[in-house]
Amino acid sequence: DFAVNGHEALAQMKKRFYDCVFMDLEMPVMNGQDCAKALRNWEAAIDRSRRQMICAVSSPSAEKEEEAISSGIDFYQSKPAPASALVNTILNFRQQDQPQPAPEDP
Repeated sequence: DFAVNGHEALAQMKKRFYDCVFMDLEMPVMNGQDCAKALRNWEAAIDRSRRQMICAVSSPSAEKEEEAISSGIDFYQSKPAPASALVNTILNFRQQDQPQPAPEDP
């Protein structure tokens, strides 16, 4: 699935639970940060599991990264992103979602 702007992305994410969402910070109508904040607020309001969000930005900076992370985005990547970096990120997210074994008693 894809959306051409942040408003469409938010509507789609409310209708379907995606394992991972790739989002551009510089989308029209509603930018990626506003979309992420709106999604996080909605997830909390309905007690829905938090989905993983990866954002892409064409002109990276420490300030933009901090703003993205504080808006609820989980991973910040400059464009163009190497495919291997995105695959590794997805694998790490999936690994975090796996149930962890109970600690053994001594």
